[in-house]
Amino acid sequence: ASVERVAVSLDVPCTLFKHASVTWTQLALLHPDTFDKWPKPLLQRFTAIKDPPSLDVIVANLIEAARWWGEIRDGELAEVTSEHRQHRQEIVVCHLAALNSVRRTNALQSMVQHSLCRVKFL
Repeated sequence: ASVERVAVSLDVPCTLFKHASVTWTQLALLHPDTFDKWPKPLLQRFTAIKDPPSLDVIVANLIEAARWWGEIRDGELAEVTSEHRQHRQEIVVCHLAALNSVRRTNALQSMVQHSLCRVKFL
């Protein structure tokens, strides 16, 4: 029987694909089809590989996405359809829900608000 081998890079930081919606500009993504089959002791060697992303990663990802949206030129603005706008709103909602689920201090909350208040889409 032939065994197919999968080459994998586990450079830190990394997260599972299930967190891709709030980390896609920030982290290397690991596909769950590969890593969900690994035994738990092996995964634990890579520390926190299944943990949700940190607050700063979620904020940085949202800021980067908004920066990309802000780079749309006036001529391209007409091409942004209501479907695109709806998709952007879904991305923002997903990030805000992830931010809401992260425990944070008042200082961290202030840092997040300061970072996001400068983002053009807000």
